[in-house]
Amino acid sequence: MKTHRKSKWIYVLLIGLLLLSISYYLLDTALFASMGPLAKNKAVSSATATIENTVYAAVAEKNTESLTEILRDSDGKILSMATNIKELAGFRAEVTELLTEKMEDFRVQLQIPIGSVLGGGIFSGRGIPLKLHVIGAGGLLVDTESLFESAGFNQTCHRVYVTVSMDLTILYHGHTESVTVSTKVLASETVIVGEVPSAYFGAYQKEADS
Repeated sequence: MKTHRKSKWIYVLLIGLLLLSISYYLLDTALFASMGPLAKNKAVSSATATIENTVYAAVAEKNTESLTEILRDSDGKILSMATNIKELAGFRAEVTELLTEKMEDFRVQLQIPIGSVLGGGIFSGRGIPLKLHVIGAGGLLVDTESLFESAGFNQTCHRVYVTVSMDLTILYHGHTESVTVSTKVLASETVIVGEVPSAYFGAYQKEADS
């Protein structure tokens, strides 16, 4: 009789462990499925803020007006305007160096409340915080874009954008994911006052007399 009762308790215990394992698996799957997008959004937001602040720091150290070349005649009329390629290349190199130093040591620990993961709604932002770690994984690419655009009557705006792309590794809940963050930052904006010449191959120059 005792042997039968003991076997019964072992059977119940095994069933309980099986149900517990299934519950844990389902919860783990639900957490992984729900937390993935939230973790990526958190990681991208954090990395984007770091990139933007680094670019702004580089801009603060540079006279960005030197990125624009303007040629005027003796009366002050604009003959041509274009991007100073040499200055732009130097600026891009400076930004790349700063970002490389910053992102090599990029380590961020973030938290997402479990309520935001499991259901949101009234539970959003509540519950036990689930930790995730974001690490810079390299793959840093820095590019610049220079645009001349009309800014109103007899005004032209020269804008320089810095586009940064880099890889991140996200560690959370026993999982590892990779994500690429890409952001475009306005680094320089120069308003040029004067009669606008016609555009030619990306630069502005005076039309030839007919």
